[in-house]
Amino acid sequence: MSFWVDNWSPYGSMENFLLSTSQSRLGIPQTASLVDMNDDGNWLLPPARSDDWLQLQIYLTTGSLNQDKDYYEWILEDKPTKNYSTSDVYNKLRGDDQSVPWAKVTWNKGGFPRHSFLAWLFTLDKCPTRDRLLRWGLQSDSTCLLCNAADESRDPLLFECSFSWNMWSAVASK
Repeated sequence: MSFWVDNWSPYGSMENFLLSTSQSRLGIPQTASLVDMNDDGNWLLPPARSDDWLQLQIYLTTGSLNQDKDYYEWILEDKPTKNYSTSDVYNKLRGDDQSVPWAKVTWNKGGFPRHSFLAWLFTLDKCPTRDRLLRWGLQSDSTCLLCNAADESRDPLLFECSFSWNMWSAVASK
C-alpha cells in the first residue's frame, strides 16, 4: 500500500493531506509503501514540522500494523463494504430520484434511445425548433418546415401542424 497515494488513513491520501500546504516530502520517497515506513512497530517518520504532520504521527503511534492482506473498503450510506458497485456510486452521486409523471412514457425499455431522447427534449420544450433557434440569435425562417402555415414551435409542430397531425393520426391508428 502506497504511503503517499493510497487512502489508508482517516485523512485520505497523504499527497492531498500533507502536501496541500507544502511540497516537501521530508525525505520520504514518492514510491514508499506503508510497510517501508515501519520497522518492527517503530515508525520511520521525520519529526513533525506542521500540525498536519503532528496529527499523522499521533494517528500512527496510537494504532498498529497487522499482517493481514490489504483490501479496499468502500463506504456508501455509512455502510462499509469490500465490493465496489458502479451503480451504487452512480445512484449516490445522482442524488434522490425525483420522478416525473411522464418518465415511464418517455424512458421505456422497448423504445429506441434516440426516440426517447427526442421525446424527452420535446417534453421539456428544449428541442431546437425554429422559434428557439431564433431566440438563440441564429438567422432562420420561423415558418413551419412541414406545413408552411404557422410559426414553428413545439406545440404547433406537434398538435396544430396539418402534416404532423396526419402523421400522428396514422401512427395512432396502428
